[in-house]
Amino acid sequence: MNAKKVVAILIACLVVVANIMLFSDKLSGIFRGILFSKSGVGNLFSGNASASSNGSVSIIKAGDSNSKIATVTLDGTLDSFVKQDYITKSLNNIMNTPEVKGVIIRIDSPKGGIYDSVEISEMIKAFKTDKKVPVYAVIGSATSAGGYCVAISCDKVYAKENTIINYTKLFEKNETELGSTDRALNVDGRSSLRSILENAYEKFVSTVMESKGIDEARVRTLTDGRIYNGTQAHENQLVDEVGGFNDAVNAMKSQFGLSNPEIISYDSYNISKNTMTKQFAILNSSTHLAAKYV
Repeated sequence: MNAKKVVAILIACLVVVANIMLFSDKLSGIFRGILFSKSGVGNLFSGNASASSNGSVSIIKAGDSNSKIATVTLDGTLDSFVKQDYITKSLNNIMNTPEVKGVIIRIDSPKGGIYDSVEISEMIKAFKTDKKVPVYAVIGSATSAGGYCVAISCDKVYAKENTIINYTKLFEKNETELGSTDRALNVDGRSSLRSILENAYEKFVSTVMESKGIDEARVRTLTDGRIYNGTQAHENQLVDEVGGFNDAVNAMKSQFGLSNPEIISYDSYNISKNTMTKQFAILNSSTHLAAKYV
């Protein structure tokens, strides 16, 4: 190995280390609860929640400040670090606000990765176990199977009549599911990807069965790549109610005796997507730099 190769590799290593140090603190809030809790994800929202202290609260509708309904919005692509950090901090804030009597997750996500959807879904399940308040999901204009997977982790799912629910996005067998690369996957890589997607689909099927009480054969038939609007999804028991955000709020108020709740929104989305994109671009370029000379 000549001096040029050694220098290139050293530069790449230094860039990687510097970037990891630069934003590791920002990402650690996502995993700290899992790594250091007594029982993993189940305790993610219990105990201290210092990672959530910098979130802000917006009041959507004034009301009884001792009886709040909190909203969390997931729109756009379900990015791994950015969206997970946002929902982790939002749910941590809600966990530490005793006045919150219910939560509504608003979802408008036409696409999302396998792991991202599963991770967010597990966070919501853990939150429900610890907080013990009702959690409803409201699907906006559209969602993929990933967004739907997040929605059915909630107690009740609402979708508007013309909401589009696309069950093909999450399980398309293409290379982009594992991230973009400059080289096509080889045979082993394709086999591994297929296995990952199939495992994700099996998890998805079992989640729908458990959440909606639909038998396995019917779930597989209903989610074989079809596209439904909200009305069709309701007819097939894939969503609980046809309606939007206001309908979900009114139902929660009525069912749980919340006469005049204050409606609030937690905003802890403080990791800049542009910053993250730039940092990962640097990491990617440093990898290419090393690969170029090795």
